[in-house]
Amino acid sequence: MSVNIAFSLLVLSTFGSYWRDEGLSKGRSKRKLQNDKEIMQLLSKCKHRHDAWHVFQGIHQPNLIHYNKMINICKWNVHDVQYLLHEMKGKQIQPNIITYNTALNAFKKYQPKFLEIWNEMKEKQMQLNIITYNTALNAFNRWEDHTKIREIWNEMKMKGIEPDVITYSTALNAFKEDHTKFREIWNEMKMKGIEPDVISYSTALNAFKEDHTKFREIWNEIKEKQMQPNIIAYITALNVFKEDHALFREIWNEMKMKGFDTSAMVEEKRKKILVNSGVYKWSEANQNNHKEFKSGLWGLPGFMKHISISIMKMTDWEVMKYNL
Repeated sequence: MSVNIAFSLLVLSTFGSYWRDEGLSKGRSKRKLQNDKEIMQLLSKCKHRHDAWHVFQGIHQPNLIHYNKMINICKWNVHDVQYLLHEMKGKQIQPNIITYNTALNAFKKYQPKFLEIWNEMKEKQMQLNIITYNTALNAFNRWEDHTKIREIWNEMKMKGIEPDVITYSTALNAFKEDHTKFREIWNEMKMKGIEPDVISYSTALNAFKEDHTKFREIWNEIKEKQMQPNIIAYITALNVFKEDHALFREIWNEMKMKGFDTSAMVEEKRKKILVNSGVYKWSEANQNNHKEFKSGLWGLPGFMKHISISIMKMTDWEVMKYNL
C-alpha cells in the first residue's frame, strides 16, 4: 500500500503543473520539456500497464516517443496496442520503425492484424531492419507459411542485411523438414562464426537424428562448450542413442541430476506403451490421473491384465528404451 501511495504522489508532483497551470509562458514550456524526461522515467518505472496508463493519461500532448514507450509496455495486451495505434492515426502522429516493430511483436499470434501491419510497412516502403525480419520470420514460421519464409529470407539476402543468431535459429526451425536448405543455413552460420544457441542446437539435433554421425558431432560440440541442453535435445538424444546402452544411461542420469522431471516422462511413455499394446485407449489414459489410471488396469480381463502387469513392472530404463 505504501509503495502505491508513494507512486501516486510522484505522479501528482510531476504532473501538477499540467493540471494547475493552463498558461503557455516560456517558463511553462521549459517545465514541459523537463517533464518529458520525467515522463519517460516514470513510464520506465511502471511494473504494470495500469500504472503506465495512469502516467500516460496525464501527459498534456503525447508524442511519438511516448506512444512507442506505451506500445512497448502494453505489447502483451493486443487491445491496448490497437487502441494506441488508432489514437496515433487520429492525431496524425506517423509511426516509425520502432512503432511498427513493437506492433508486429504484439500481433505475432494474431495473423490478420499482423498481416495488416506488415503490408502497411511494405506499402510505405519502410526500411526494415533485422528486428523486423526476425519478428516476421518467427510469425510466418508459427503459421507454417514456408513460401513467405523463403521470400523474407531471400529479401534479407538481397538487401544485404546480415542475419544474427536469432534469425538463423528461426530459419533453421522453419527449414527443419527441408534437409538441403537446413544444411545450407547451418553451414553458412558456422562459416560466418555465429555461435548457435541452445535452441539452434536442439533444432539441429532433431534435423540430423537420422544421420547419427552428424548427430554425434553436434552432441559432442554441445558438451565441449559446456552448454545446457534443453528437454527437447535430451529426448532426441535418448531416442538416437537408445541402442548405445552406456551413453543412453549417461544421458538419462545427467537429466535426473540436472533436475528434469524424468518420472513424468516415464509415466507418459508407459501410457503410450499401454495404448500401443491395446490395453488402454489414449483418451482414457489422458483423462485419468495417475492413481485412477493404475487402478483401472487391474480390472482388465485375462491376457490383457497380464500384459498390463508386465508393462507396469518395467523399470524406468526399460520404459524409455522401449520402441513404440
